[in-house]
Amino acid sequence: MAAALDPDLLDRARRGDRAAVDTVLATMSASTRASRARPSRRAWRLALVAGALGLIGFTLLLLTSSSHGPPSSTPSATTGRDFPFGILMGLVAGVAIGWTLGRSRRDAR
Repeated sequence: MAAALDPDLLDRARRGDRAAVDTVLATMSASTRASRARPSRRAWRLALVAGALGLIGFTLLLLTSSSHGPPSSTPSATTGRDFPFGILMGLVAGVAIGWTLGRSRRDAR
């Protein structure tokens, strides 16, 4: 990528020449677009399923919540574990999805 760029052009871009910066960015963007693989259909389906499950879960949570009126003035009792548990679940789901996508790309080679 950087080998295709003229060293003088890079120096001018580092010094703040706007035209040189635009040329460098355009060259880098073009080479990145050319080398980037498009997501597979499997990845799109997996994202669609994950989004649908999240939407269904959120809808069920809203529909089955016990308080359907204005919020009460007394705070509800929380255990303090809800937020860390949610972060942990998101992390586990992200690692699982990333591992699956990485494995499918490795197997495609």
